[in-house]
Amino acid sequence: MSVSKSVVITVCYDSSVTTYVLCATMQPLNPTVDEYVASLKQWGDEVSLLRSIVCTCDVEEELKWRQPTYTVDGANAVIISTRKDSCVIGFFKGVLLDDPSGLLHTPGLNTQSA
Repeated sequence: MSVSKSVVITVCYDSSVTTYVLCATMQPLNPTVDEYVASLKQWGDEVSLLRSIVCTCDVEEELKWRQPTYTVDGANAVIISTRKDSCVIGFFKGVLLDDPSGLLHTPGLNTQSA
């Protein structure tokens, strides 16, 4: 069963602030991922926000590699992870995404495709 929900997103980038209101139908949330998010000592609010945005898409939510992971037709599409100093949303095959503003960055030196 899907759930209708509104999400307010405020984005700060290069001294500009933009607020978006996303009204969409969310996919059912995975209870295992609920437990993971509840256990976070840091970045829980940020992970919850990213999760609510991703779950407005037609994805399946799973916990893989101890991180919320989202698949489309069985293929990995998106992963949300936390680091000591940041919360990250990653796109499998992100190199295929159109990024005219140059906002997306390669996560590290060992990235296989960028």
